[in-house]
Amino acid sequence: MKKKILIETGVLKSMILSEKNGIRYEIPDMESVEEAVGCFIDVFNNYEPMLAYLQLSEEFIYPCFRKYLEISVKERKSVIARDITSNKIVGFAINTDLFNSISVLEGEEWRKYRDAFLEEHLFLKQLEDQFIKYNNIHDEEVFYMCQTGILPDFQGKGIATGLTLESERIAVNRGFKWITANCTSAASVGCLEKLGYTPRTTLIYKDFEYKGKKTYENLEGQCTLMAKKL
Repeated sequence: MKKKILIETGVLKSMILSEKNGIRYEIPDMESVEEAVGCFIDVFNNYEPMLAYLQLSEEFIYPCFRKYLEISVKERKSVIARDITSNKIVGFAINTDLFNSISVLEGEEWRKYRDAFLEEHLFLKQLEDQFIKYNNIHDEEVFYMCQTGILPDFQGKGIATGLTLESERIAVNRGFKWITANCTSAASVGCLEKLGYTPRTTLIYKDFEYKGKKTYENLEGQCTLMAKKL
């Protein structure tokens, strides 16, 4: 099922991209932001290793994540997944960089978020910089799937695949040559390998060091950058 993007009086409307297996994939609008923030926090603050390790409260991160998702809506690169029966947002691929989004926000109130997410940003940037350097490509050629997640009750239903395929279509339509994603689990690596992605760079959490401090020294596991040429 396809629909053209609707723009009325300058307001961006959601766009339905496709429907499959009871899930509707959409480019979100501003009306979706509040629900999307709740889904984002449920997934990332509890299950994303680096954020969970920092143990930031929902009250603290809510304003930051809300502003982040508002910026992503304006960029029109991100995708949400809705359960058609309940009309509930159950997954997302936010294809806008979190730290770069808040780094341009002025005012002292945003400084605490830049400080809170700085080391995670530098960890992920190290992965991305290695990929750019080793493959001799330019940053503007790469479409980054920055944050992808599915609510636990809806995992294993092919939603991550659907979000990835829709993100790829957006990337192709906008002329990007590469698409990447940072994977924190073997399951996500396996999912992307089935779609033609290959592991390019890997960092172990406990090895990451910033200003002489190992931020994640007690965090087991690793993060792998997966990439695909479009």
